[in-house]
Amino acid sequence: VFDRIARALCAASIVPRKELFECFAVALEVRARFPGVTRVADVCAGHGLLSWLLLVLSIELEARAEKPPCPSKSPSKSTSGSSAAPGGGVLTAVCVDVKMPGSAEVIAGAMLERWPELEGRWSFVEAGLLAVDPHQSTLITSLHACGSLSDLVVGLAIQGRCKVALVPCCHTVRKKWTPHPLAGPGAYHEALRQVKEDGADLAQTVDETRTRALRVAGFKVDERTIPAHFTARNRLILAEPSHLNPSSAWGHGPAHGPGEWAAPWLTPRQASTKGDPRRPSKARSMPAVTELTAPAAAKAKAKAGSSEFVGGVCRPSLGRWDGRARGVRVSVADTSEARAACKALSGRAAAQRRNAAPPPALDVSFWLPADPVAASKVTAEALADLANTSVLRDSEAAGSRLGAEVVEIDAYSRPSDGRQARTFRVVYGLKPYSKPPPASEPLCGQPPPAAGPASAQPLNGGLEGGLSREEAKVHHSALCAAIEAHFPGCEARS
Repeated sequence: VFDRIARALCAASIVPRKELFECFAVALEVRARFPGVTRVADVCAGHGLLSWLLLVLSIELEARAEKPPCPSKSPSKSTSGSSAAPGGGVLTAVCVDVKMPGSAEVIAGAMLERWPELEGRWSFVEAGLLAVDPHQSTLITSLHACGSLSDLVVGLAIQGRCKVALVPCCHTVRKKWTPHPLAGPGAYHEALRQVKEDGADLAQTVDETRTRALRVAGFKVDERTIPAHFTARNRLILAEPSHLNPSSAWGHGPAHGPGEWAAPWLTPRQASTKGDPRRPSKARSMPAVTELTAPAAAKAKAKAGSSEFVGGVCRPSLGRWDGRARGVRVSVADTSEARAACKALSGRAAAQRRNAAPPPALDVSFWLPADPVAASKVTAEALADLANTSVLRDSEAAGSRLGAEVVEIDAYSRPSDGRQARTFRVVYGLKPYSKPPPASEPLCGQPPPAAGPASAQPLNGGLEGGLSREEAKVHHSALCAAIEAHFPGCEARS
């Protein structure tokens, strides 16, 4: 299996060898620990290699499960590594990161070319970590989540009561690090003292704080290591809520299949109280983080303004990591609705459309004709039809996607003579694709995103950005002239 994966990725010439080895080692252990999982959310995913390896392992195990049992083996024994859930589901994956790199598309293409049966089972959503809505039906994974991002992953797992597989990275006890409140009110200062005064190992001290929070939250926690020559940050934290599998003998993973599926080097980590002393640096003070009750948390959140709460943790806003700044919410639940929503958000092209500036809107105001019959024909629908069938039809800008939407925003009657006037708002933008985008906008093997819900703004629900205000003004001038010619008696209001 590893050889087939390696050949596919070598053909892509995009993945460093180190990342392949460490991702495969983590995928083996995750697959062995959580064999019945049918939905994976790989957060802080980078180019999403871990999720692809989990998917490949799942279909390889599916193929093995379909083969007839060997006559020499007892028929009563079932394949322990089968990826099918009790309900017969298949594994699907969603990656979430603030930016989808070009390498993610290259890897997706290489994996789908080798395993076309994975079509439609993988998606990548550009969003911040705080945009994720965790759910207990999903396994959250994160390989080398930097610094406090690992604590946010722990918070997501506690919030959603999710199984979690985490490989932390970039450990620190500096001011930016905020342990989860369930680690204890003095967790930060205690970790700082152990590292600075007692010379405790930095990575182990910080990770013990994270695992303590998980245990206090009712999770069963196990720690494993992958080979240190793959990566120095090789601790793997595996946890699940105790109520999901109370009878499992934690610490003794499920039996591996034949040799190619076993990971003999992945042995339980031998806990140590001391590590190599680190050179102490200037200590920084930080207020202790305390757990808040629900009313107190709501009150504090209202006052925090730029702060965010994840799994009960109050943290300053993470800026570019905060997906809620754009109103994006990513539900990772293992339901058909959530999977369809992730596919609609998937890909760099979809993210560009979400992040594009809203379509420009310009107003036009006219005196209506004196004839009531002629005046009744000047409506928002008539102006929109005029704009789309006449003014914008012959434009070469953006091909045939250029469009306009019109809504009436004001009506006025002049007191001196009672003449009527109307004011309309015209939005100029690009119509959504009615067929898959051209090859210049790849969607990583996913079907074209479905039309999303209407924007909060009432006018641009059916149009996308992409047209500058200067370009819109040119079309708007042409529309104003066309209105006076098409509706005799209309006069522009000065």
